[in-house]
Amino acid sequence: MLASCYRNALKLAEEYRLASVAFPAISTGVFGYPKNEAAAVALKTVRAELPRLSSVKLIRFVLYGADDLGIYERVLEEMAQ
Repeated sequence: MLASCYRNALKLAEEYRLASVAFPAISTGVFGYPKNEAAAVALKTVRAELPRLSSVKLIRFVLYGADDLGIYERVLEEMAQ
């Protein structure tokens, strides 16, 4: 479901010809979704959608603090290996 959220948001951004979109760490607050898993889903899903994007040129991940940033950086590093 989380991956679908990212895919659908990007699809809508394309439909409305938006140049940028920002994502919070979806579901990791009140819903308690594990942050490591959420980061992996977010980054892998957005990465997979990149070839289909034409109007969206900037995607931001808006994170709560340094700990969350560290998680996203670690996941990105793992994806690069």
